Amino acid sequence: DFKELGEQRPKLIGSKKPKLMKAKKYVAITTCSTAQFKYWNRPNGWQEVVNYLNSKGYKVVNIGKQPNNLRDVVDYTGQRDFDDLQNVIQNASFFIGLPSGLAWLSWALGKKSVMISGISENFCEFQEDMYRVENLSVCHGCFNDPGFTFDKGDWLYCPSHKNTAKHFECSKEI
Repeated sequence: DFKELGEQRPKLIGSKKPKLMKAKKYVAITTCSTAQFKYWNRPNGWQEVVNYLNSKGYKVVNIGKQPNNLRDVVDYTGQRDFDDLQNVIQNASFFIGLPSGLAWLSWALGKKSVMISGISENFCEFQEDMYRVENLSVCHGCFNDPGFTFDKGDWLYCPSHKNTAKHFECSKEI
């Protein structure tokens, strides 16, 4: 019961392997998820973040299954062993991602996380050690709207604005 117990972080045994990333200070990011409406759809947004982090002396390690065209990152995308993903996240300075499994893994490992999200309401995601980035002045939170049923077969699912100029505005406007 969440009201009685509050947020309960699972207890994970982290990776026992030596640190996989040799950079002294780095940030782990993931730019992909299981549906386009979970992505950060701002054009060039991820590259701007990478450029900023690099200017502050961080290496950026891009994790997740799908590769992308980001420049100046360590590309650690593709099919990876779970223990290796844990290792990369637990040794990072912090994590930046989307409402996805890797964000929840970061939280379970006790890592400070930045979550970029337009589809879910604040209460739907973990709260502790998380900085949430969202734009509340546009359509947002459809994932928690009981009037909509997520269509898993529709990669471009957007219940309110599909095929309009406002398609994915919840994340384009972040």
